[in-house]
Amino acid sequence: DDADALAFGAGLLAIVGEAERMKDWAERASIIEPDDHYMQYNLACAFAQQGETELALDRLEQALGPHSIRSLKEYMLADADLDRLRDHPRYRTLIDRLPE
Repeated sequence: DDADALAFGAGLLAIVGEAERMKDWAERASIIEPDDHYMQYNLACAFAQQGETELALDRLEQALGPHSIRSLKEYMLADADLDRLRDHPRYRTLIDRLPE
């Protein structure tokens, strides 16, 4: 029943290469707390680790939602989990949208 625990677990499953289980855990976390910005961010990291670029970017967009959360920009710029996304136009657009 804990979306954050499921999101972190999805990240661990991504690291060990359990892609299908990771996707299941991510879906469960999203159902429990669809509006949790930080949980969606953690799911984006899990999808990025798996090379699921579009799904990772979808989660980042959900993490930002209609709000621009400054702390997420700091995470996005420094988080090695997102390295695969750095050159993607959608990623650049998200970064540009966030306040300094």
